[in-house]
Amino acid sequence: MLFAYDPAQAEKMTVTLSDGREISGEFFDGMRIDPDTIPSGKTWYQTRHDDDGNWSDPVTIVRGRILVNFCGTLVSDADIDLKDETEIVNVNYDE
Repeated sequence: MLFAYDPAQAEKMTVTLSDGREISGEFFDGMRIDPDTIPSGKTWYQTRHDDDGNWSDPVTIVRGRILVNFCGTLVSDADIDLKDETEIVNVNYDE
Protein backbone atom coordinates (compact mmCIF):
# COMPACT_ATOMS: atom_id res chain seq x y z
CA MET A 1 0.00 0.00 0.00
CA LEU A 2 1.24 3.48 -0.88
CA PHE A 3 0.70 6.51 1.33
CA ALA A 4 0.54 10.16 0.31
CA TYR A 5 3.40 12.38 1.43
CA ASP A 6 2.34 14.13 4.65
CA PRO A 7 5.16 15.58 6.78
CA ALA A 8 2.87 15.49 9.84
CA GLN A 9 3.22 11.67 9.77
CA ALA A 10 7.03 11.72 9.70
CA GLU A 11 9.81 12.06 12.21
CA LYS A 12 13.06 13.89 11.55
CA MET A 13 15.98 11.56 11.01
CA THR A 14 19.63 11.73 9.98
CA VAL A 15 21.51 8.65 8.79
CA THR A 16 25.26 8.34 8.42
CA LEU A 17 26.32 6.10 5.55
CA SER A 18 29.29 3.73 5.57
CA ASP A 19 31.20 6.16 3.31
CA GLY A 20 30.74 9.03 5.80
CA ARG A 21 28.01 10.94 3.95
CA GLU A 22 24.86 11.96 5.81
CA ILE A 23 21.26 12.18 4.69
CA SER A 24 18.74 14.15 6.77
CA GLY A 25 15.04 14.31 6.18
CA GLU A 26 11.60 13.10 7.08
CA PHE A 27 11.35 9.41 7.95
CA PHE A 28 8.07 7.59 7.43
CA ASP A 29 8.39 4.48 9.61
CA GLY A 30 6.92 1.45 7.85
CA MET A 31 5.27 3.59 5.17
CA ARG A 32 5.81 3.37 1.43
CA ILE A 33 5.33 6.93 0.20
CA ASP A 34 3.86 7.41 -3.27
CA PRO A 35 6.61 9.20 -5.26
CA ASP A 36 3.95 11.12 -7.20
CA THR A 37 2.93 12.90 -3.96
CA ILE A 38 6.44 14.04 -2.95
CA PRO A 39 7.09 17.75 -3.63
CA SER A 40 9.43 18.77 -6.41
CA GLY A 41 13.00 19.23 -5.18
CA LYS A 42 12.83 16.39 -2.67
CA THR A 43 14.36 12.94 -3.12
CA TRP A 44 13.00 9.71 -1.67
CA TYR A 45 14.95 6.73 -0.43
CA GLN A 46 13.78 3.43 1.00
CA THR A 47 15.41 1.71 3.95
CA ARG A 48 15.78 -1.91 4.99
CA HIS A 49 15.84 -3.42 8.49
CA ASP A 50 18.03 -6.37 9.46
CA ASP A 51 17.17 -10.06 9.70
CA ASP A 52 17.98 -10.31 13.41
CA GLY A 53 14.70 -9.04 14.84
CA ASN A 54 15.48 -5.30 14.97
CA TRP A 55 12.75 -4.06 12.70
CA SER A 56 12.73 -0.46 13.94
CA ASP A 57 16.15 0.83 12.87
CA PRO A 58 17.22 0.90 9.21
CA VAL A 59 20.52 -0.75 8.33
CA THR A 60 20.71 -0.03 4.59
CA ILE A 61 19.35 2.62 2.22
CA VAL A 62 18.75 2.77 -1.54
CA ARG A 63 17.30 5.17 -4.08
CA GLY A 64 14.51 3.01 -5.35
CA ARG A 65 12.20 0.34 -4.11
CA ILE A 66 12.91 -2.29 -1.47
CA LEU A 67 10.71 -5.37 -1.46
CA VAL A 68 12.18 -7.52 1.35
CA ASN A 69 12.75 -6.25 4.92
CA PHE A 70 11.28 -2.83 4.10
CA CYS A 71 11.72 -0.46 7.06
CA GLY A 72 10.50 2.94 5.86
CA THR A 73 10.84 5.86 3.45
CA LEU A 74 13.22 8.78 3.95
CA VAL A 75 12.32 11.98 2.06
CA SER A 76 15.12 14.53 1.88
CA ASP A 77 16.21 17.79 0.31
CA ALA A 78 19.58 16.07 -0.30
CA ASP A 79 20.01 14.31 -3.63
CA ILE A 80 22.70 11.75 -2.76
CA ASP A 81 23.87 9.52 -5.60
CA LEU A 82 23.53 5.93 -4.36
CA LYS A 83 24.48 3.50 -7.08
CA ASP A 84 23.86 0.47 -4.86
CA GLU A 85 22.22 -0.28 -1.57
CA THR A 86 24.42 1.40 1.04
CA GLU A 87 25.03 0.44 4.66
CA ILE A 88 23.83 2.81 7.38
CA VAL A 89 26.29 3.04 10.29
CA ASN A 90 24.38 5.48 12.49
CA VAL A 91 20.77 6.60 12.87
CA ASN A 92 19.81 9.76 14.73
CA TYR A 93 16.16 10.63 15.31
CA ASP A 94 16.19 14.41 15.57
CA GLU A 95 13.71 16.38 17.62
